[in-house]
Amino acid sequence: MVANVTAGAGYGTTLLWVVVPATLVAGPVQYLAAKLGATTGQSLPALIAARCRRPRRLAYWAQAEVVSLATDLAEVVGAAIALHSSASHCRWAVWSPQ
Repeated sequence: MVANVTAGAGYGTTLLWVVVPATLVAGPVQYLAAKLGATTGQSLPALIAARCRRPRRLAYWAQAEVVSLATDLAEVVGAAIALHSSASHCRWAVWSPQ
């Protein structure tokens, strides 16, 4: 939460126009994956493994790993910014970056 507020204070409404398209793209993908699972009783990776050959499966796997890494990286950077911001405002912080 602090990272989001800090980023919002720094970038203003520009950051909003990054979040809106990401949400508009992710929502239908998650909906269709849930619908596929409810209809077939299998997960998306299981269906890809059953229907695709090895090169395509590896491409899907690599894409999922890149998306996962990007999400984790954003969380780590956000946490680092929040810690740095809170430490620079606290005089009692032991590891203050002054």
